[in-house]
Order: sequence, then C-alpha cells, then structure tokens
Amino acid sequence: MPKITSRLLPVLLFLAVALPTCLVFAFRVPPGQVADEPGHIARADSLASGQLAGRRGPQPQPDGTTAIVAGVMADPAFMQVATMVSPHTQVIDPSRLAWARALGWQGPRVFVGLNTIATYMPVFYLPAVAGMQVARVLGAGPFDAILAGRLANVAAFLVLAGTALAVARRGHGLLFCMLAVPMTLSLAASFNQDCLIIAAVALAAALVTRGEGAANPAATTPYRLAALLLAMVIAVKPPYLPLVALLLLPLPASWQALGQALGQALGTPPARGPLLRRLALAGLALLPMMAWGLLVQRGLATAIPRPAYEAGLIWPGPRPAVFHGTDAAAQIQVLLAAPWRVVTLVWHTLRIPRHFTGLFFESIAMLGWLDLRLPKTVYAAWTLALAVAAWLDMRLDRGGDRRCAPLGAACAGRRWRCWPWPPAWRWKGSSCPSTSLGPTSAGPRSMARRGAISCPCSHCSSWPCRVPRPRRPGGRPACWAWRPRRRRC
Repeated sequence: MPKITSRLLPVLLFLAVALPTCLVFAFRVPPGQVADEPGHIARADSLASGQLAGRRGPQPQPDGTTAIVAGVMADPAFMQVATMVSPHTQVIDPSRLAWARALGWQGPRVFVGLNTIATYMPVFYLPAVAGMQVARVLGAGPFDAILAGRLANVAAFLVLAGTALAVARRGHGLLFCMLAVPMTLSLAASFNQDCLIIAAVALAAALVTRGEGAANPAATTPYRLAALLLAMVIAVKPPYLPLVALLLLPLPASWQALGQALGQALGTPPARGPLLRRLALAGLALLPMMAWGLLVQRGLATAIPRPAYEAGLIWPGPRPAVFHGTDAAAQIQVLLAAPWRVVTLVWHTLRIPRHFTGLFFESIAMLGWLDLRLPKTVYAAWTLALAVAAWLDMRLDRGGDRRCAPLGAACAGRRWRCWPWPPAWRWKGSSCPSTSLGPTSAGPRSMARRGAISCPCSHCSSWPCRVPRPRRPGGRPACWAWRPRRRRC
C-alpha cells in the first residue's frame, strides 16, 4: 500500500491542479479565443467528414488577389462561432455569446484556408473529433459541440499526463511542472493539438525510464510504446525530430563505456544486438514522418501567401529575389549553403535576453492569442518551481537505487531495511540479492551481509567497480565494492 500511494501521489496532485483549471478554461474562454483554435476547429470538423489530408483551394488576400492555399472543407457554422470576434484577446459582449449559442447548423461545407494546420497528421485531433460528433448526435448546436470537443481534449490530456506521472521511475518534478504550467492547461482546454503532443512526449520519456537497465531495452514493451508515441509526434511536427534521441537513453556511464558500446556495435554480429536494435528502433520511428511528408508535399502543401518581399541577408542565390510567400525549397537552400546555421541561428536568437525571456515566459503562460500576460508573480513562482523541481529530481536521482544503493539502505528479499552507516568503513561488499528491487537485477544470486549493512548490487553488470573487490570466505570475490568518498558503485 505505501508503494502504491507513493506512485499515485504525483498523479493525484496533478489532477487536483489540472482538472479544475482545465474546466475553468474550457467553459470560461469563448470559442476561438485560444491561439489558432479556429483553424484547429475546422481541421477537426473536416476529419469528421472523412478529409484526412485536406485539399488545395483559393483564398482571397488582403490586396485583392487570390492565392491557392492548403485548407479543408468545414461547416460554416463552426467558423462563425470560432470567429465571432477578431483574433486577439478581448472582452466579448454577452449578446454576441448568446447569438453564438443560438446558432444552428447551416448549409453545405465551405473551403477554409488553413495553410500549415491543414498539413498536420490528424492523429491528435481524434479526441476532439469524437467529442464533437457525440454532441452533434445528441442534438447539440455548434457552440455546444465545440465545448464537447474541448472536454474530450481535456480528458485525453489528463489520461496521457496522469499515465506519464504514474509510470515514470524518476523526474516527477519536472514532468509535473511541464504538464501543469498554465500554458499547457490552456492548450488542453482548447482544440489545439499541442497539449496532446506535450503529454505524449512526457509519456514517452516516462516509458523510456521503465526500460532502463534491461539487457536489450528495445525489446521491452515500454520502450516500443515510447517509440510509437515519438513516431506520432514527429510525424505531426517534423521539427521535433531531435526528440528521437530519447530512444538512445540511458547513455553509458562514461566516454570509455560509450566507446566500448560503439565498438561492440561495430564488432562481431553476436555483440551488436542491444545498441543496433535501439538505433534501428529510432530509425523506424522516422518512417511515419517521411511517409506523411511525401504525401503532403506532393498533393497538399503550398507556400503561405505574404506581401511581396526581397530575400534576406543570408540568401545564397541570385538577386533580385522577390518572394510572395514562405518557400520551403528556398529555406532548405539557405541551410544547405551553410548547414551550421541550424545551430547558430538558434544560438544567436536565444542569446538576446528579450528573445530568451520572451520564449521562456511564453512557455509558462501567454494566454489567448499570445497577447494576455499574467501577473509577474506567476512567472516568478513557476520559475522557482521549475528550478526546485530540477534540483529535487537530481538529488533523488543521485541518491536512488538506479546506479548505487542509497546510503544506509539494504535489500533483504523484497523489502528495504535501513541500517546505520558508519562513514569510516572503506567498503562493504555483497553478492547480488536473490530478489532485487527494480528492473535492473543482475540475476538470482545469494546475498551475504557483512556487518550491520548490506547493499544491493543490481547494476554490477553495467557499472564496473572502481575499487579492488574484496574476497568473501571461500575465495570468490564479491560482485561489487563501494568506496564512500566516491559515492558510486
């Protein structure tokens, strides 16, 4: 019971914070008053009619011209409710809200230009689509169908986030803060799919921790589920490609161990297994992104129309170069001319204090159409909470049972027993316990205590001893030795 309670405590705390906050956001924020929500509503409505990838169509521009853009066919009633006011945070007149509530379903679907939103893989829209369809079947109007879609999104977010906190072996503090910041909860109470992407990444990271210590992590079910979640996230938003590096964790303990692992991977076939399988799993996670990207680029993606402008200073091609919209091919040409700009552009952006602080505070809370700031005390409190959570996670991780036995803890059978720890002792040795806690047991071997303390050895196979190993009676060496001043197995 204590173990179950300790595992569920982060989940219960998260639900106590997230559930009421999400409900307030869902019911109090008018439809369309979250960043890009009108476009996400149209995308979800198009999925209900079977449009998986959208289509191209004409869209009038402010200068009177017509451009071909990516979009979907959506019910005009949804768009009237979602765009009842201009796209910036403002107080809405109650009579306008009453008009939106009384609005009924209208005629045939119309084309709605969505540009990038129309190209997203639709997997994370499914909860909102289900909520909208259930409300429509029950006789609700467009306004109430939007509320139902929001509530379905909240439910899916809470399930993913709660599961992440429940299955994670460590890092609960940072996971809690990432999932509970006002910005994440505001997105969860809308049609924006970013909330489910955040929760999916959190769950993937938590599942990776469940596979740690296994001889072949890629063969474990949690690891494969993490790969599936990351594959969906990267397919929806390819810029999140670096997240696939999660599948290569945990890294070896030292550069020497990393070199040995790479040497084994390139050595004889019997020794290649674990590392190459993890690399292969990471490669498979990229296949949905490539397949969906080819489909979208071939039949849907278009340049986002903009007023005519001359190419910037880093343009490597001939001039004059006048563009009338964002050109993906031209952007790739700029990066191929100087590949290091992938890093330097980010670095030069973040090194400017106002850019870094703006992005940081936006990740905490920038509500509405990214134009509604909260009081400064909120940002200060969450900044402190993130720092404390990171510090506590590192402290607990350093003192946990993943790599070294916690000070003064011993494993006897299936239960932990605490003993006083004499700091003057140079070492204490034992063989591996017959029933080791955690997923990284080195095997069923008998355990011998020496003196008042015995320390479990569940990582001796992957964490070589740093000090000479003492010998037990009979001449067989103990499986590990521990020097207190190094604080390492």
